[in-house]
Amino acid sequence: MRSTEVWADRLLDREGTPQPVHALVWTADGSRLLAAVGGQILVYAAADGKLLDTLRAHKDVIYSLAAAAAGNQLASAGADKTVVIWNVTATNAADDPAATLRSPKDGRAAAKAAAGGLVKPAGADSGDANGAGEVQITFSPSVKFTHTDSVQCLAYNPVTGVLCSGTASDFGLWSPESRAVTKFKISSKVTCCSWSSDGQFLALGLYSGTVSLRNKLGEETGTIDRGSAPIWALQWSPTARSRLMANTSVDAQRTGGATAVKDSPAKKGQPALKPAASSNGADETLVITDWQQTVSVYRPTGKQVGRERATGADGDPIGLSHFYQGGYAAVAGTSGTVALWAVGGGGETTARIGALVERPDTWIWSVAMNPASNLLAWATQDGVVGVHHVLFHTVHALHRNRYVFRTGLTDVVVQHFDAAGETRQCRLPCREHVKKVAVYHDKVALQLPSRVVVYEMVADGAQAALGGGGAGAAGMGGLTSMLAAILLDQPGSGSGDVGAAGTHQQAGGKPALVYRIRDKIDLALECNLLVIASRHILFCIERTLKMYDFSGKQEREWQLDSMIRYIKVVGGPPGREAVLLGMRDGWTYQVFLDNPFPVPLVRHGFPVRCVDINRTRTRLAVVDDSETCAVYDLLGAGGSSSSGGSSGPTAVLRSPSPAGGGAAMRGAGLELVYQEPNAASVAWNTDHDDLLCFSGRDMVTIKAGSYPPLQQPHQGFVVGFKGAQLFSLHQYTMSVLDVPLATCLYQYVERKEWHRAFMVACLGACTDRDWDALGGAALEDLQFDLARRCYARVQNHRMLTHIASLAAQYAATVGNGNNNGNTAAAAAARDLVRANVLAVRGNFAAAADLYVGRGQPARAVAMYTDLMMFEYALRLARENGLPEDSILKHKAALLKDRNDYEAAADTYLQVGDLAQAVRLLVQNGAVERLALVVQASGDKMDAATLAQCAAFFRQRGKTEHVSGVLRRLGDWKALVQLHVAGDDFDAAFAVAREHRLEPLVELPYAQYLLLRDDFAGAQACFARAGRMDLSLQLVRKMLDNALAQECYLDAARCAWRLAMVHRACLPVATPADELAGEHRDHLAAFHLHNTRADVLYAFHHVAQYVGDPFTSLPLPTLLAMARFLAAHIHRPEWVPGVPRETVAYALVRLARECGAPRLTLDAARIAAEFCLPPAWQGTVDVLRLLAMADLGGLAGSSAGIGVAAPAPASPTKPGTAVAGGMVKAAAVANGGPQLTLPPMPAAEEEMQPICYACSATNPLLFASGDPRCVACAAPFVFAFHSFDPLPLIEFRVADPAGDLALVGTATAKTGASSASGEEEDPMLQYLSVHGGTGTGAATGPVLVDRETLARFPRAQVHVVPTGETDVASVPARLFYRALPDVAVATCPGCARAFHADELEYLNVVQGGCPICRHDALAEVGADKL
Repeated sequence: MRSTEVWADRLLDREGTPQPVHALVWTADGSRLLAAVGGQILVYAAADGKLLDTLRAHKDVIYSLAAAAAGNQLASAGADKTVVIWNVTATNAADDPAATLRSPKDGRAAAKAAAGGLVKPAGADSGDANGAGEVQITFSPSVKFTHTDSVQCLAYNPVTGVLCSGTASDFGLWSPESRAVTKFKISSKVTCCSWSSDGQFLALGLYSGTVSLRNKLGEETGTIDRGSAPIWALQWSPTARSRLMANTSVDAQRTGGATAVKDSPAKKGQPALKPAASSNGADETLVITDWQQTVSVYRPTGKQVGRERATGADGDPIGLSHFYQGGYAAVAGTSGTVALWAVGGGGETTARIGALVERPDTWIWSVAMNPASNLLAWATQDGVVGVHHVLFHTVHALHRNRYVFRTGLTDVVVQHFDAAGETRQCRLPCREHVKKVAVYHDKVALQLPSRVVVYEMVADGAQAALGGGGAGAAGMGGLTSMLAAILLDQPGSGSGDVGAAGTHQQAGGKPALVYRIRDKIDLALECNLLVIASRHILFCIERTLKMYDFSGKQEREWQLDSMIRYIKVVGGPPGREAVLLGMRDGWTYQVFLDNPFPVPLVRHGFPVRCVDINRTRTRLAVVDDSETCAVYDLLGAGGSSSSGGSSGPTAVLRSPSPAGGGAAMRGAGLELVYQEPNAASVAWNTDHDDLLCFSGRDMVTIKAGSYPPLQQPHQGFVVGFKGAQLFSLHQYTMSVLDVPLATCLYQYVERKEWHRAFMVACLGACTDRDWDALGGAALEDLQFDLARRCYARVQNHRMLTHIASLAAQYAATVGNGNNNGNTAAAAAARDLVRANVLAVRGNFAAAADLYVGRGQPARAVAMYTDLMMFEYALRLARENGLPEDSILKHKAALLKDRNDYEAAADTYLQVGDLAQAVRLLVQNGAVERLALVVQASGDKMDAATLAQCAAFFRQRGKTEHVSGVLRRLGDWKALVQLHVAGDDFDAAFAVAREHRLEPLVELPYAQYLLLRDDFAGAQACFARAGRMDLSLQLVRKMLDNALAQECYLDAARCAWRLAMVHRACLPVATPADELAGEHRDHLAAFHLHNTRADVLYAFHHVAQYVGDPFTSLPLPTLLAMARFLAAHIHRPEWVPGVPRETVAYALVRLARECGAPRLTLDAARIAAEFCLPPAWQGTVDVLRLLAMADLGGLAGSSAGIGVAAPAPASPTKPGTAVAGGMVKAAAVANGGPQLTLPPMPAAEEEMQPICYACSATNPLLFASGDPRCVACAAPFVFAFHSFDPLPLIEFRVADPAGDLALVGTATAKTGASSASGEEEDPMLQYLSVHGGTGTGAATGPVLVDRETLARFPRAQVHVVPTGETDVASVPARLFYRALPDVAVATCPGCARAFHADELEYLNVVQGGCPICRHDALAEVGADKL
């Protein structure tokens, strides 16, 4: 433990007089230090002491400062009787450039800026203005309240934020929620106050020497009387709160070996202080100091914990501040000293550790510990503010599996690690500062400030309880004085309670770990390193090594040329142990405690970091600062490992000065065996003389002898290696790792180092498999004793029996007198024994090779025969000329005895009798085995044998095996029937197509699909099978079901599929006029259902619109669908069962929504023909009246003339249209008044379709329901899905011999030209000459002659086939594109015409045509659609 000054600042006024600093406080994040100087508050940067700001709000001296735990408030108070609450705001300099903290460039500028005239010495402040980095903290006063007397102290409740302020006559509690203060009278002046960490208790220190304990409401719950001396400082321990926050990790530096101890400073920026354990973490303790120069600890109940301690030379205490982890406190006094006190252990341990700051010429008025680090701030009477960094070191030691470390500066914990990975531990409370620790076997040495205490382990807890002896027990009265250890529970129990008296077992029933005080040595030595041996203690003081016995007598002293950097006791006889020393100058020495002369071993060019010697003292490992681990052979050291003697009690000798230096490695006759890089610490295995472990650069390496090292990632430093356990220290934690040593074992086995391999296996890190492998390898090398020990370890009794037999055989053949020596007979005998070993181990091939090589092939054949490895036996018999009959006879007899029919069948297979082998397998029911036989030898079987196999497989239900047999027989019909029976239609179709047997599969497959509701697939199968009657029956049933369930889209697809089935029933070459009977019915049904498919598709979308108005189709498209349905509503194409009133109702609504009032009236007329639901009828009436209002009323409405009645039911000639909802001719014919039609709205007029044959405008609805032009009677061609008229004129050639190849072949232009000189369209010219729809056609497509056909441009002739195959009765339809720029596409599946972009959209969105689902986009691509 030590403290270093970080910065200091002296505060002077303008005349140079020091200004006292009465109060200090840190901000909650620990980045700012605030000092109260006179009536000002100076804000310092914690890191470098730069003055960042000066706060002024008081008119007199400030006595106290306090910061809220939340970090948002600061309080100040003093002689002006005023308490000021400051708001604390943190900003980022990069985000808020205007919020720059005021920081003068030097102390002189600060003096000019300060109202109080404070002057800092020149040069005390330098650097930029920001000082504390990017984060800036500003302070602004927000609340003030006053007392009747000067305010002496302040304290914030860490939980509620309530501020306590104490004066000479009262104290107040200010609440941040109500922003009001509640005051309480007090009998004496309040000098100090403090809140407990849970915010439940308030302690007030009074000038009268009394401490008043109060609850959070200010009510007094008790008092503590400390006499008449004033209580100037008290504080509750923050242990309970800080336990959740403190990071107690320590960067543990290299320990240097088993008993070596180094003071390792904590990593910079991390706290290294581990708080002392308390008996109960939830308990609060109050530390009180008074001017009787005592420090005492109390509970909230007022009960004192432990005994009070005197401050002594520290003077009267006037300042107290706990470390943020709790357990320790800094106490400032009038002597100018800040002392570190341990107040851990729930208050039981109260001890002064040492001085942190010493200013003997002044008082230290205030002291404050940083809330986030180990920074200590202090302020003096002579105007000095300073910050010290308190550093704590890791003090620990390790010997074999025993680890000792310091905890809480005053206590020591001893841990024992056993082979099972469990830990026992006990605590040694010292109540003094523990400087150094050491451990060796059963002894532990603790160096305290004024003495050294030696502890000795008691054999077990029972002996300790009985006062059992041992050296050092005499002179200590009773159990209490003999035992100086506190029993602790096992690790992980979460309990640190002191063990009850008379308890001698820890948790789990294990013996307690007990250490007692053996000796106390009054020595006050300041040493670098401390180690202990069985009878001595060794102190390393720079270059001197001093040895004392346990009575405190110095026996010997060694003087060396360099500072001792490393020391380790490596064992030896009691009083004559050997010690290894690593020096700063690179030398490594071996010192024997009974020899006055140190023995130089080897020198490195860098300072030695770590040294260790193996168990047999034959190898030395040295690690230096170059991170190189060098291993030397000590057998050539000329007796350097032997100990010498010394008769004198004390010997002070100089070590020999080795000549030379440099970086090269040199030794006193030592041979460098090998060296490895990246090593920071090293340890030999204490149970194996050839296993070495070293660590460095986050890697741990295990090396066995000169074999390649084994590495794995690991953080920490190796400090011990025992058996299969590796002891590693990482920061403050000692961990025990189980090391896998199997690789090292196999390395030794590979080179047949059996003894070392066995020693590795005995370390306990090997599995039963490793023991078995070691025993087997030793047995193959004829190491019977080692093999016997290995197999006994794993309790393999079978191998032990074999080893006994083999050892007897070896003794009888090799060990007799006739074969002694290195003779050929002895070698042959050993090989035969080794062959038997190999056979026992299962290495039959190697055993057979040895038998044959030594002229014993019959033994190899017998071995294979006994093992039923007849193939190998037969092969060896053939190679060596031995008879095979005996092998087969033996095999047959053996199989007969074992009733192994499959093996018997294998024997028949070997001799080629396939029929007999099949018979045996069938009798035994060996399905899989017979399948393998058929697969391997089926080509050699006759038909009868294969038929027998097929019948057997069919009986067992093995279809796949039957299939294989039928394929070999070539019975394809039976194979197809087999697949059909098993519903494996993929395989059935594959075989049927290959051998033209499809009719055997189609009908069963159709029935299979029907059972699985795949009606479309079943219909296709019926069609392919030629059963059109079944196909028609199925599709009609599908159509009826779709209509019954009101699935009109599915019904449309079924109607189209039904039309295609009727088309497939038509003869291919018979024209339509020659059809008769059922063929004529099929043709009529084809046209009927093809049209019904369009009607059902349009009705599907219109019905969706009526049921759900939120549709994805645009309103014009829906209106076109409704108009298309209205044209077919009274035609034969209308589907029975489809409600017509839905079309009428939808047409009224769509006409209204599309802005067509006349069409609305026409639709209302159509709706009047049906009985609509009341809700629909009301909507129709309202929309009709709105349409009439839009038209401005009918002419003659003043005479009472209403809407005209519907037209008479008499037939209407082509060309008569229903216009505007009024039939003028019908009204006149009936004798009624003539109605005058209002003008049609422009929007509705634009909706009227235009005939592309004569350019005439047509009404939106047709009187006859036949969508033809009212002028030329040309039929409209509607685009599917949008149902808009396409610019297509359907035509056919008048001459039956007309050939489409004539299209575009005319070379001369015919016909009249327009006025502009452009050529007229040949179709339009033809229609203008012939009129109507061409020559001789009244209602059908335009008839054109051959000459006109030749004039048609090829790009404007559109041929639409009606199916995939040509049928004479349903020829392809011919269209002429009147507008070449309008892209028209035809679905190849159903021959329906689309706008090209619509078809592409449907293919992308719906995956194909909505009727036939043909994906034309995927077939031809978007550019060719």
